Amino acid sequence: AAAVGMRPEYRRSVFNFLCNLPARKPIFSSQAKEILKLLADQPEWRKDGVLEDATLHAALNPPKVAPGPKEVQSPASTEVDKTVADTASTPHEAPAPAGPLVSSTDVVEEETPSKDVLVGMPPIEAFQGDKRYDAGDTFKDFRKWARKLAVWDLAAAGGLLDPQARRAIFTFLTKICERRLYSYQGREMLSMLLSIDEWADGGVVDDGEMTKSLNVRQSPTIPMEPRPLRPPSPVVVPTRVRDYSPGRP
Repeated sequence: AAAVGMRPEYRRSVFNFLCNLPARKPIFSSQAKEILKLLADQPEWRKDGVLEDATLHAALNPPKVAPGPKEVQSPASTEVDKTVADTASTPHEAPAPAGPLVSSTDVVEEETPSKDVLVGMPPIEAFQGDKRYDAGDTFKDFRKWARKLAVWDLAAAGGLLDPQARRAIFTFLTKICERRLYSYQGREMLSMLLSIDEWADGGVVDDGEMTKSLNVRQSPTIPMEPRPLRPPSPVVVPTRVRDYSPGRP
């Protein structure tokens, strides 16, 4: 349902993000494949040719890297290894470690998103009804900022905002959808942000208001009663008035 009203370029960027995520962040490989398969099974997401079958198959079934050829040791290198082994078996004082050893099994910390992704977004006060900011200008600046970001950067921006700020933005967009001038663009922005967990998580979305804003409801047409026909006006035929006045003698 989130894909309803979403433009093809947005859906294509989501698929590109999911296809490239395993290479950028291998730790999320299985989750990315799971979401990619889920969205690829939805006709609303795959329509308009935003994802080719070959790309989907390559993302879900990446080629396995074959192990390299085993190195053949020469007799000279074997002698060197034997000498090193004999030296290692000789009792000697072990040198002090230079620093703490890092295990290969340690989990690598995720990179902290840079606040640079928020550059260009209107201030939060503009979404909270501050009279110093015009709602139309705020929406146009926000839409311009969001459309120029990649999906992962937009997700990072949502993660940097606290729930109160994201709730204010969603409330602002629902009000924008009530304006006829910005109705279509407002629904487009809502659909895009609702599909990103970093924006929609934390109980910031009012399901009732979202459903009301995303569903385009046309007001019922009031049947007009036919106007009563006006009776035809009687045709007046002009007649010549005879002159009965006495004439001259």
